[in-house]
Amino acid sequence: MAARVFGLGIGVVILALIWALSFAVCLLCTRRSGFDGGIPMVLLTTIITVILIFFPREMPTVEEAVDVRIVDHYFIPRIIFVSAMALMLLIGVVLLFIHHINRPVRVKLVNQQGAIIRLTS
Repeated sequence: MAARVFGLGIGVVILALIWALSFAVCLLCTRRSGFDGGIPMVLLTTIITVILIFFPREMPTVEEAVDVRIVDHYFIPRIIFVSAMALMLLIGVVLLFIHHINRPVRVKLVNQQGAIIRLTS
């Protein structure tokens, strides 16, 4: 039997880690502009994903038909975990919108001669 992580195959876990690292690099490179940013990383990750999907490690084998009842014991915990992750993603996007995208722009006060007035706070 192949190795399993949280009931998923090792290939799915590797792909998830590759994409997570790719998006982390994209977030780190957001201040760069153009092709120097995260675009090459996403393209490289896409190429690696396609290679891993279309060229599997081993050919699937036909197993003998055995009367085995497959029961997913981790269904409810997995659904709770995915729901919690979706909730955290929603909270993160809302906080990103509130604190980063919706950042207030402070206006500099200018007197009639065009000099900037410094406010003492």
